[in-house]
Amino acid sequence: MGDAALGHRPGVEPQDGFDNSSDVIRQQHWARAVAEAMLAVVIMAKLGLEGCLNFRRGPQ
Repeated sequence: MGDAALGHRPGVEPQDGFDNSSDVIRQQHWARAVAEAMLAVVIMAKLGLEGCLNFRRGPQ
């Protein structure tokens, strides 16, 4: 198997066994940003829902 079969570009030396091309890094950064945003929305929705239920119930 040559380097092309492993996904490495000819003339580009992989570092730590990974192809650190800018498009791969950009894709990983985008995926992480999306995951963090989704997690933040879930947490805010959960806290907001609990806050609304507690407020509606009132002190007892």
